[in-house]
Amino acid sequence: MEAWQIFHKKHPDATLLVAGNVPYKNEFDVDVYNNLNVNFVLTYLSDSDYINFIATSKCVVLPYTRGTNSGVVYTVISMSVNIITSDIPMFQSNYFLNSGMMFKNGDVDSLVLVMDAVYKSKKSPKYNIESYRDNFRGVIVKLYHDLLK
Repeated sequence: MEAWQIFHKKHPDATLLVAGNVPYKNEFDVDVYNNLNVNFVLTYLSDSDYINFIATSKCVVLPYTRGTNSGVVYTVISMSVNIITSDIPMFQSNYFLNSGMMFKNGDVDSLVLVMDAVYKSKKSPKYNIESYRDNFRGVIVKLYHDLLK
């Protein structure tokens, strides 16, 4: 949220949606962000809302500080939406994610720089999906070929 306050000064027309069932929502003062184009949906998201929020976004930011797996990443990638992540090991080891779209974990200025670059970019995201599919297809064909010998 600190990064958004800095980013919003440079891009006052940009909007941010903070969505999901967060455990600390009762301790979070959403009124602080009234004039910063931030919308909060701090509840459990239906599948429809989840997909719609991603589909209508230019970018999804996952500022995780730790983790071992995230299905959100694969949903965003499959929908060809830009994704910014922290540089935690879970994301660094993900074949599909672009290290140029990662920010230094816990570094607000690093996040602002990446958000700024993505916001200004006209490019569609590239996620190595085609090469993964080609490789997977080759592995499966070889497996069946070897099994049917």
